[in-house]
Amino acid sequence: MRLTKSITTACLSILCATTVTAQITDDFNDGVLDGWTTQLIGSASVGIQSQQLVISGGDIAAGLATHDATMAAPADFANGSAEIDIDINTAGRPVVAGFEVRGDPASDTGLFFAVISDNPGGPQAFVFYFHEPTNSNVTLAAPTIPFDVSAIRLEISWSFDQYSMTVTNRNNTSEVLSFNTSGSTPFSSGTVSLIANPVAGVGAGPWSVAMDNFVLNGIQPPDCPADTNGDGMLTPADFTAWINAFNNNLPECDQNNDGACTPTDFTAWIANYNAGC
Repeated sequence: MRLTKSITTACLSILCATTVTAQITDDFNDGVLDGWTTQLIGSASVGIQSQQLVISGGDIAAGLATHDATMAAPADFANGSAEIDIDINTAGRPVVAGFEVRGDPASDTGLFFAVISDNPGGPQAFVFYFHEPTNSNVTLAAPTIPFDVSAIRLEISWSFDQYSMTVTNRNNTSEVLSFNTSGSTPFSSGTVSLIANPVAGVGAGPWSVAMDNFVLNGIQPPDCPADTNGDGMLTPADFTAWINAFNNNLPECDQNNDGACTPTDFTAWIANYNAGC
């Protein structure tokens, strides 16, 4: 089952981002799914119970719910964070619950941040990077959490090639996972989804996941016109990118913001580069 919120980006690196400028929240207290739509398979169900979002199913069940919502202000999807309260109810059957952060559909890449309740002998959390066109998944971390993960607050953040996940139980005991990767592509746009499903082929019986107090933060970077290649850094490569913009009359050429692409923009680009971001 997946619940999706979308935000649009303005910059592509944590090096540009400092301030939370947009936020989506949902506490489900009004008793309705507020524009969320669902697609269910088998005996799965999704709805509001006791002011919580509840996903449940039997031995063979899957569900999908999506909601596209542009954030109130332009936001940087490449530098974001999200939080959710999760309560997993199962009679010993491993159940996965957490977040999917998916990039632009054209790239079909993203990250999973999730916990696994009642997973005997295996990890209780995992983070992996996926690239669906090539059907490749790269596990970035699969730690064993030193406490029960069936009732937690899950907090995640992502920024270019730096990611973190914090799992906190109801006694305020936390486990923090932070890591860097190389070669990951920053997302220029995308969606954050809530996921819940039983582990295929392991155990049987009914299960349910209650989720509450959803928060999605998007971060807008300050203007950085000299970063003409959009990689979030000021390097000599931006000069090459500006030359290309000048030769092809691209928007990035206009460094003095006069609405035209002229040789004076080269002088403006040098000034912007020296000023930094």
